[in-house]
Amino acid sequence: MTSEACSCTCGGGTKRRNRVIQQSPRHGGKLCQPEDKGEIAPCATQTCDICVDGRWSEWGSWSSCSATCASSYKARHRSVDRHPNFCGKPAVGLEDQYEVCKGQPNCIPDRVGSPCVTNSCSGHFRSVSNQGLHSLCMDPLDGMQSKLHVFSCTAWNTAFGNHSRLAMRLRTSRV
Repeated sequence: MTSEACSCTCGGGTKRRNRVIQQSPRHGGKLCQPEDKGEIAPCATQTCDICVDGRWSEWGSWSSCSATCASSYKARHRSVDRHPNFCGKPAVGLEDQYEVCKGQPNCIPDRVGSPCVTNSCSGHFRSVSNQGLHSLCMDPLDGMQSKLHVFSCTAWNTAFGNHSRLAMRLRTSRV
C-alpha cells in the first residue's frame, strides 16, 4: 500500500491511498473490485489562518530644530499601521528617528554679550526689558545645555537721544 501526503495544510485538501494486487485469484477466487484499489479521502479540513505581519505607517515630517545653534536636533515619528496577528511578525524598526541639525552656528559657552550683563544695563543704558527671546541648545553626547536670552537695553538722555540696543547672554550648564 502506498499513501500520499495531503495536498495542502489547511482549507481542505485530499490525500490518496493506493493498493496493488499482490496475488491473483486462485481456485475459484474472485477478482478485486476496481474501486478497492485506490481511495481518495479529505484531509486538512480546518480553516486556514493566514499570518499577517505588522507594518509601520509612513514617517511624519521632520520637526523644527530643537535650537538655533549647534548641537540641536530634529525628530520625526511613525506609528504601527497594522499590528500582527497571532502568527505574524511584529513591525521591525524605530518608532522615532533623530537627526542632528546641520549648518547651525556654534553655541558659545559662558559668553555674556555687551552692554547688558546678567540682566542689568551698564554705562548710560538704564533699563532692561525682557524680549522673551530664548533659544535652548542641548548636546546629547556631552550633556551640555546652553540657553540664549536676548535683552533690550534703553539709553536715556544721551547725546544721541533715547535709543535701544539688543544684547544677549548665553549660559552653559551640564544637565
